[in-house]
Amino acid sequence: MAFAVILPQPYAHDFYYLDLFTLCCLYGILVLGLNIIFGYTGQLALSHVGFWGIGAYVSALLTVDLGWWSGWAMALGMVVCAALAAPLGIITRNLAGHYLALATLVFTGIVQLLLLNWVGLTKGPNGIGGIPPLGVGGFVAESPLARYYLMLAALIVVAVFTWRWQTSCYGRRAAAMKRSELAARSLGVDTSQLKVVSLMVSAAIASFAGSLYAHYLGYVSPDVFGFAEMFKMVTMIIIGGLATVGGPIVGAALLVMAPEWFRGFQQYWQLIYAVLLLVLVLRMPYGIWGLVLRLRDNLRHRRRDAPSVTGKAPHAPERAEEEVKVP
Repeated sequence: MAFAVILPQPYAHDFYYLDLFTLCCLYGILVLGLNIIFGYTGQLALSHVGFWGIGAYVSALLTVDLGWWSGWAMALGMVVCAALAAPLGIITRNLAGHYLALATLVFTGIVQLLLLNWVGLTKGPNGIGGIPPLGVGGFVAESPLARYYLMLAALIVVAVFTWRWQTSCYGRRAAAMKRSELAARSLGVDTSQLKVVSLMVSAAIASFAGSLYAHYLGYVSPDVFGFAEMFKMVTMIIIGGLATVGGPIVGAALLVMAPEWFRGFQQYWQLIYAVLLLVLVLRMPYGIWGLVLRLRDNLRHRRRDAPSVTGKAPHAPERAEEEVKVP
């Protein structure tokens, strides 16, 4: 978070970098929502981009055609996506692995086809333009800096929510189910209900990100909400680190910024980008954030075990006492 707050100061008047930072925040929100169902619960649901598109179009239609305030349109989009996620979760609650991935991917395909072919409502391939920017009262986030800070504030809210979710009873039950669904059931965890609730929460966050996207760009079209974006989100969360709050944000920032860093290599940048992603996936199974946490733990252990000036480990007596107390 501090990284995102400090960095824009030298670029406060550079619209290009401000837009990149804003996209980092937007994808961070999107991937944090995917982390609820994929990271914490262990369910590879590929319907996330479909809910993202529904949220974007609900906000676009309500604000452009009906003149709603963007906040109400955003809230209704979240309710609609959560309501659609409930039957999808009930239908797919007994599926796992690639069967669940394929079933939820079909939902994404259906959403994209509806957005493309329901011309009377969605304007088809032409998309919907003229979407007003976000605003509260007399304040309207029209400048790039205002849009960036608004998106950053939304990212902080979602990050705090996911952290609370991780430490809540739902998060602990999800962690137990992710390790062993059979063991979690034997302990009294209603795994079917947990899957449905997790998918509903994940879909609501995806809708929230979709509404932010629509009001940020002022234009939506069906080609954005396709399979390529879904795989991009999955890559972000795997590279950043599953089941963590910082990992999805780091992964989103890396995959948004990396193409810009390597663009100077012209025809070779895509190859470099692909090799870098392959190395990260193979060499860091817990993601970049997992590597950071592991380095932090190793550093703590070294400091703890380092001998003092008397030649004794500073915490050796306490550790010995702890070992005696363990039954």
